[in-house]
Amino acid sequence: SIPEDLYLSDQWSIADLYDIWDGGILGDGVSIALIDDGVEINNSEFSTLSSFSYDFYNGTYSEQPQIWGSHGTNMAGVIFSDHDNENIAGIAPDAVLINISAFNTEYPPIYYEGIYDEQAFTALFNALATAFTLNADIVLCPLDYVVNGNDYYPHPLIMSMVNSMFTYGRNLKGTVIISSSGYDYGTLGIISHPLNIDDRVIIVGASSEEHERVYSSNYGDQLDLVAPGESILTTDVNYSSYYASYLSIQDGPGVASAHVAGVVALMLSANPNLTRSQIDWILKH
Repeated sequence: SIPEDLYLSDQWSIADLYDIWDGGILGDGVSIALIDDGVEINNSEFSTLSSFSYDFYNGTYSEQPQIWGSHGTNMAGVIFSDHDNENIAGIAPDAVLINISAFNTEYPPIYYEGIYDEQAFTALFNALATAFTLNADIVLCPLDYVVNGNDYYPHPLIMSMVNSMFTYGRNLKGTVIISSSGYDYGTLGIISHPLNIDDRVIIVGASSEEHERVYSSNYGDQLDLVAPGESILTTDVNYSSYYASYLSIQDGPGVASAHVAGVVALMLSANPNLTRSQIDWILKH
């Protein structure tokens, strides 16, 4: 059951997972809510993917997948790509995707002249509330651009929802929430992510195959983990041919955090009774 996908040998970051896959652990029974700019689920790498789609960007709601950029598709490829002997292999291809569009990476809702964009926070709150309602096992929110790290303040609605997910999620075992460290090249001295408001959120930075920090990745005392985030072959959006398989190479803490989400899906597939705090301890030790 070790896949023979065409470019598997180029996926340096997942070579240590072969024995786990060979044992039949592929993410079965685990749901991952990806809060991003939408996933192109018609990509041929996702032909067997089980998914639910929601769109909260611009204050709208839809059960049809909306694509507002390529970032979400990049993240999804790391986790969900089929083991079908074509192209690439994902870490947990049998996990269920909760595909939530909340941001437009082509025109991101950035903080402007000292005023936070409440639309961005509302979209994030609605996305988190949807993941909570659907009892997602894992929430992955790998974006970092909706706040300015120098002036960041904890948004009370986001804080409340995150605490509810940690307290009541997964039938009281606690939702696992993962975010990236941000792409500010370490210059801010702070992890500039809107979910970096609770020590229980797992903040992930990016490392290279040589175990060095990827230059764009933030670092500091708030960082919990680093994971592979350089020269990662993954799926991408192909605007000229919506149904085609399209791949690209990505760097940074976003794809690093996707690796952690995929590994947590394997952990929960092997042992669904693990609590959030147990998962946190295992990852850090």
